[in-house]
Amino acid sequence: MVLRRELGDRPAIARGIAALGTALNTAWRTGEAIALLEPAAAEFADLADDASGIMLGSQLARGLFLNAEHRRAIEVADRVLAAAERADIRPVIVDTLVTKGSALGFAGRSVEGLALLAGGQAIAAAEGFSVIQLRALGNRSAVDSSRDPRAAVSEAREGLALARRVGHRSMATILASNGAESALRTGDWAWATATMEAVLADDLEMSDRAAAIATVIQFAAARGEPTGELIAELNRLVGGSTDPQNAMNVPAAAGFVAFADGDLAKARAAWNELRGFVPESTPIAAARAARAALWLGDADGAAADLSAMMAFGAHGSAIEADRTTIRAGLAALAGQAGDALLLYRDALRAWRDLGCRWDEALAGLDMAILLDPTHPDVAAAAARSREILGGLGAVPMLERLDEAMTRAGAVPEARTPA
Repeated sequence: MVLRRELGDRPAIARGIAALGTALNTAWRTGEAIALLEPAAAEFADLADDASGIMLGSQLARGLFLNAEHRRAIEVADRVLAAAERADIRPVIVDTLVTKGSALGFAGRSVEGLALLAGGQAIAAAEGFSVIQLRALGNRSAVDSSRDPRAAVSEAREGLALARRVGHRSMATILASNGAESALRTGDWAWATATMEAVLADDLEMSDRAAAIATVIQFAAARGEPTGELIAELNRLVGGSTDPQNAMNVPAAAGFVAFADGDLAKARAAWNELRGFVPESTPIAAARAARAALWLGDADGAAADLSAMMAFGAHGSAIEADRTTIRAGLAALAGQAGDALLLYRDALRAWRDLGCRWDEALAGLDMAILLDPTHPDVAAAAARSREILGGLGAVPMLERLDEAMTRAGAVPEARTPA
């Protein structure tokens, strides 16, 4: 680029900066990407309708999205799309559609965002833009993880199969991690753990390995397996990274480990730290933090976490089920057992309809901890939780269920699966 500047070849300089920005975004060095691309966009504003300026703007939009600056990403993407349409630069149009759809999905406009992502994916598939198709599937699974975990698993598995066919190792890792985290909720643990073992056996970039290890830690913690070595490796890999997509892996894993260990205050702090790194994690992270607060008997903390979910503005079936579950817990802490039971019935029905076995089991565990374990509804929910948790091998939660139910002097027997 130095030579191009000496020659005064401004379009070539802009193309070079766009290419470097692409590499930085792909390597999760989004802070550096934005620091490079944003001043370049201003410097080459006169090339906004030229292919070089359009490429530069597209990568700036992507960097802003990856840095959780979703509204700015949407604004930049809109300008890029208008120019790219006029110039008919198909790959940039489709890639920027995926960026805009992803940013909308994480900015609380999930229906609109998912529609753009599905459209971008379809065009990418038709025109053979496999990397863009993978981005669309990966981001669809990420948006759906809080709204519809079962759909998120399906999208991730579709993307993973494509990534393996075209040999895209980094996207395969991302899609596997996305799918596994939603599979934690659906109970597809055997597929998730086998998939992540295969991923970790590969030679991965540091950021990809960190994401994979953070996912594996969650399953290990949920099963009561040792996590110390994995946590130490995760901390080494993340180091002092300030990239939110990389740094988030540490609190995401730490929250799960603390929760499984019974350190509820530490778990809640970690999940709220996760929200600080990646705001779009709010629907899931705040719901998990609220459960920790409820188990601590901290109604104010749980109410604050619920308020954070409401303020974020995301919506979807699983998000509504999470809110109902938290409201049920708050009613239980307030001594409103009748209201709590009605809300828990709605929540359990929703979790069953969504195919979220882990969430259903935890809602039953909530009931055992927060309500009278001798009540028939609580005993039935606890029995179902025992059945699910036993099938998953979730030893720490089974122990917590035993502890809660022995307050009544009896541990529920598992029901025969239907």
